[in-house]
Amino acid sequence: MLFPLAAGIAVAHSFVPPTPGLVAMAGLLGADLAGSFCSA
Repeated sequence: MLFPLAAGIAVAHSFVPPTPGLVAMAGLLGADLAGSFCSA
């Protein structure tokens, strides 16, 4: 029962855009969000 739940959460999470706080933090740190999303 745990694996189907984890798989569903992972798939749902891939369609949710990042929150503004995470985008702001990535901007402060100079992280490449496009590279991290497209590498999957």
